[in-house]
Amino acid sequence: MSKHFFYRLKHGFASNLVIAVSLLGLFLFDPAPLEAMHLYVSFDEMTQQADAIFLGTVVDQQTRHGPNQKMIFTDVYFEVTKLIYSNEKSRALIGKDTVLTFAGGELGGEIVRVSGVPSLETDASYVVFARMDGRTYASPIIGGSQGLFGVIADEVTGTLYPLTYGGNCIVDIRDSDLLVGPPVARVLSGRVEEKVGKIPFKIHNVPPEPADQMDQGDAKAYVSRVERETPEKVMTLDEFIDQILRRIQRRKEVGS
Repeated sequence: MSKHFFYRLKHGFASNLVIAVSLLGLFLFDPAPLEAMHLYVSFDEMTQQADAIFLGTVVDQQTRHGPNQKMIFTDVYFEVTKLIYSNEKSRALIGKDTVLTFAGGELGGEIVRVSGVPSLETDASYVVFARMDGRTYASPIIGGSQGLFGVIADEVTGTLYPLTYGGNCIVDIRDSDLLVGPPVARVLSGRVEEKVGKIPFKIHNVPPEPADQMDQGDAKAYVSRVERETPEKVMTLDEFIDQILRRIQRRKEVGS
């Protein structure tokens, strides 16, 4: 049986919002504030920081200029199929039809790409950990793209499975960190088939072992590697949502 590395995300992840110098002024003079850096966020922290968590399908995307008519934004329209969590800030903003706004996009032949801001596919489904507090962010997703999980269906059973934004399956959640397997091409009867030629963590830097410390100066993403066989079982979407609900319930109990 072929072997793969499982990766456990460690503290130290930082995704800088980087755009060309010629575009920097579009942010500086836009009256809407934009967040410029996304630090590593653990799974527990995602549930704590999100104003809303939902399962939804992208039904439309529309680009427009910002208030200064220079910066481009993309409004992503979701059909929410399951509202997992919402707080007081988000309840007035989220419903069956929900819109999230992202910096960047293509409009009138002009293209703006913002590092750390995810691209979503129309007709694709996602589990979304979102900021919904009425403010404008480069990415309303918690951690830039860390709080965005794709959904893939088993081609035999129809069972749904979550994937990281990079397309990796989720094996387990340990000590509030995601333990992820290889990037997934498809799932057949609960077994994942790896996407050949895909680099599991193209935006991560893997230092020499041991990789259990954080280099804050270089703001690198450290991951530790454990060589194991291809996972016999990966986390289903229902199990993933159950993990979210458990953490929300635990937080309520601690706060009560």
